[in-house]
Amino acid sequence: TIWDEYNIINNGLGKHKGASCKYCPTSWARERAQDMQSHLAMKCKENVPREIRIKVLRDLQSEDDPMPSGSKPTTLKKRKSNPLLSLDAYYDTVEAIDKSKEARANKLLIKWIVSSASSILNAEAANIILKIEKELFKAKNLTLCIDSWCSPLKHSIYAFVIVTNERKQYVYALRDFSKFSHTTKFNTEKIIEVLKNVGPEKFVAITTNAESAMMMAK
Repeated sequence: TIWDEYNIINNGLGKHKGASCKYCPTSWARERAQDMQSHLAMKCKENVPREIRIKVLRDLQSEDDPMPSGSKPTTLKKRKSNPLLSLDAYYDTVEAIDKSKEARANKLLIKWIVSSASSILNAEAANIILKIEKELFKAKNLTLCIDSWCSPLKHSIYAFVIVTNERKQYVYALRDFSKFSHTTKFNTEKIIEVLKNVGPEKFVAITTNAESAMMMAK
């Protein structure tokens, strides 16, 4: 379970325990499984083992399609054999919905969108990341491109971009390193981290911008 990667925090809230990540200082006073999954899969700043990260990504991806795969054909057949009017079509052909019902329906719809947005976005992000991981797993002769810049808010941003033999470009990581000193040792560790995650034997070149510490790390 997701709890295997977290420490339990007794917060005095009964069954709603707190949680702290085993790989970084992130914690929650009250656990939320969805946030914990999202953190491990996409947000944890430390080196989460690849097999754990992939497993959590697959869990997030599957949550976007809760219907068992075996039930889909039957459901589609039912829809085709018994077509239903859309909500708009129903009210256009029968009667206009009154303003009070429309306002109430809009409020409920907004609440649903807000409550579901996080899970929908997480599932879509997981789907994209898994596709990239699959592509990189089969790839050879990769190039790691590292660029860094200062944002308008004075944040130090590093981009790790992987270029395939077919000239496809994937932003593998976009990190804010504002709190760190960008020494040769630090830059080397971050480059090695990406190489290990993907597989160092897959890379044939590393390119960087002109920052002296980054060039020395290369």
